[in-house]
Amino acid sequence: MAKTLWDNNEIQFARLLCELAANWEDDTWTRSLTIRAVARSMDLTPDHVNDLFDRANDVWERSKMAQRKLTRATDAAQTTQAWWKSVNGDEHMSSPNGCHPDCPACEIEEGK
Repeated sequence: MAKTLWDNNEIQFARLLCELAANWEDDTWTRSLTIRAVARSMDLTPDHVNDLFDRANDVWERSKMAQRKLTRATDAAQTTQAWWKSVNGDEHMSSPNGCHPDCPACEIEEGK
């Protein structure tokens, strides 16, 4: 069974860190104290903690970009299917194999 984005810990942990950093009070002193306290508790330097936030941001941005690409690909396939059906009527999905052999929408779905 495919994982949902919500179930994907890598994405959600990165998202959580990004949201925490984005919603930090606009107080550099408080942020600096928090970063130093976290660094101390993790046996890291403040630079390493900041690096973790940067890495989390990279993971989160990559996952959002991948989701956008998937959405665009799905939209393109659905648009092509609708066009093919409007041109060919019920021929789409009526063959024994589920579709006309030259259907461009099915080629998109199958990655041809």
